[in-house]
Amino acid sequence: MSALLSLWLVYFLPRAVWLSHPRSVVKISLDKNRLTLERKDHSTQQYTAFYPAYQSRFLLIINVGKESVVIFKDALASQSLSQFNRYFNTQKDVNT
Repeated sequence: MSALLSLWLVYFLPRAVWLSHPRSVVKISLDKNRLTLERKDHSTQQYTAFYPAYQSRFLLIINVGKESVVIFKDALASQSLSQFNRYFNTQKDVNT
């Protein structure tokens, strides 16, 4: 059982955690009411319908279409999530 788990981790970790999968999101841009995702294969997609599924100081999960994009706070860049958090907080205030 542990050998099978080890083989799965060898396959999973490089692709999912270290962003070596071609569909991994490498850049996110927020411009007015449009979210743009750039993937490792250099394809870009623009979305106008997106919303936060979870929001904290250290983590943000955005539902975009049928996908969820997880954004972790960058430990080196201060205020790395502040633009996203401000955007979603103001949108929440406008919609209420």
